[in-house]
Amino acid sequence: MMRRSSDVYQKGELVQGFDYDLQVWVRDGVVLSVGSNAATCSGLPWLEARLRAFGRESHLERLRMTLEDVCPDS
Repeated sequence: MMRRSSDVYQKGELVQGFDYDLQVWVRDGVVLSVGSNAATCSGLPWLEARLRAFGRESHLERLRMTLEDVCPDS
């Protein structure tokens, strides 16, 4: 899980990197057609893919935990 440090977030959204919860790669805020769940998420904006997969409340909780890992001092 140490790879998270190179993920890029802007305004709380993953723009570049790997979403460990969805198990997909994201480039320019869009889910790429590679990764475990790419068949169901490919081409979707990252946020839309997260909301479809987890629902709003679960997405927000998972995102909070991820951002705490990425920026522990914030």
